[in-house]
Amino acid sequence: MHSRVVYSRPVVLACLCSLVVAVPAAGQSASHDIVVNVGGFMPAGTIVAPGDTVRWTVASGAHQIESDSTSAKVWNSGYMDVPGQVHQEIFTKGDGPGPFPYHCLYHANRDTIFVADTCFATGVVLRDGPMTVADIVYATRLIAGDITPPPDALYRLDLTGDCVVDAFDLELFNCFFQSGYSCFEAYPVPTCCFPVLHTSSCPIPVTGDIDTSGTVTANDIVALVAFLFRAGPAPVPCEATADVNCSGDLTASDIIYMVNYVFKAGPSPCDVCELVPDTWTCGD
Repeated sequence: MHSRVVYSRPVVLACLCSLVVAVPAAGQSASHDIVVNVGGFMPAGTIVAPGDTVRWTVASGAHQIESDSTSAKVWNSGYMDVPGQVHQEIFTKGDGPGPFPYHCLYHANRDTIFVADTCFATGVVLRDGPMTVADIVYATRLIAGDITPPPDALYRLDLTGDCVVDAFDLELFNCFFQSGYSCFEAYPVPTCCFPVLHTSSCPIPVTGDIDTSGTVTANDIVALVAFLFRAGPAPVPCEATADVNCSGDLTASDIIYMVNYVFKAGPSPCDVCELVPDTWTCGD
């Protein structure tokens, strides 16, 4: 028995956010005030968006606010004992998704800053304004692996809002230059602040080319029959190479499909890479 071929869009756990909050659009940062006194931090559990500023203001007592050792973002307010004294930190996308626990060095008070994982894609990189041809050129080179994005800019290119920057986003770029903003259900497009970039190319040059000759011939039919029924060698680089009808399974129907193509001018083998561009994975 042969395992099922997997070709699905990536599951991006970063898209799963347990905190449902309203987040300002890109470029609209906000400030969050936390009052510091001997009894603790008020309010607790502040939720921010990347780019927002958190301000701690002393109400009474002496304090020194510092991040926990488990926090990806490190800060220390220094000694603060004057009412109205303020320490502030900006939480950027470069700091990561958090959470960011912190404490008062002189008291048992503890708290955590949570970053809501929602940002807004505009298709515009490194500047404000409408999309231009320069943006689609940048996105194309990025997805091709020619350039590396700044850490705070990748989310801007996820026009599909699926937390993956890939060839599907290029389709929306092209749509925009033909039809404008009508291509989007909402704009800017809500997406993850930390999307995944997919630059991998499809590992299957020609579907059905089991003997790697460059074309599909009777030899490939023989090879598939041997694999399915006679314990012959598996297709390279994976079984998906032989899934000529893109059913997701290798069965006798793939043999029939190949026979019709080679001997009866039947339809060409499907292109699994076109089916799911730039997100192909080979199942074991």
